[in-house]
Amino acid sequence: MRRMPGTLSWYSKLQGWKGEPMRFKVYGPYTIGVEKHHDRWIDEEDINSLCEEIYRRDGLHLSKACGVYLFGMRDEQGKRRKAGRTLPWYVGKAEKQSFKGEGFSLPKLYHYNSILINKYRGRGTPILFLLARVEEDDTHSLPAKGKSYWGVQFVEEMFIKKSLRANPDLLNKSKTETSRKTSIRGLLNTTRYKSSSVDELKGVFGISLEPA
Repeated sequence: MRRMPGTLSWYSKLQGWKGEPMRFKVYGPYTIGVEKHHDRWIDEEDINSLCEEIYRRDGLHLSKACGVYLFGMRDEQGKRRKAGRTLPWYVGKAEKQSFKGEGFSLPKLYHYNSILINKYRGRGTPILFLLARVEEDDTHSLPAKGKSYWGVQFVEEMFIKKSLRANPDLLNKSKTETSRKTSIRGLLNTTRYKSSSVDELKGVFGISLEPA
């Protein structure tokens, strides 16, 4: 009987990964300052202000770097809203383009504004996290030309899955179908269910023992 290749070697051949380290650094959250304007939606002026904030906080080259970005909304304090609660709404990758070129493009602004206006009626605070890919010397990776950065897609998909658990209404459609359609009774995409086996498995991973 033919032996199956080891998981790591099979994954390496499939993905083209050479085994090199994949380093990322988290920045943010950055507030997208729509509260400075009367229109209450995100426009080019807001993006310019955001780039200025990124420069003030974390340096000139971050907006020109690449990696993964996460757009979220923070609730305002109110009777029906939990103060300070932040939900992820969109996760994307900037690989062949920079964060500024990809994450702040017009199609992405459409996504952000659809959440800000339709879900929050302009009352929440939009925020952005950047997960920048970094080189061995801790400098930011610039957009890839004629190649792919192994790890960017992995991190993007990892945060899509994490975001989907936090917010089932996540705006991402691609790379979510499997997660949306897979259920594990008592653990994932399920109604309330209680069993000792589920509790034991939750304990292994430090998951809350509250019913799913």
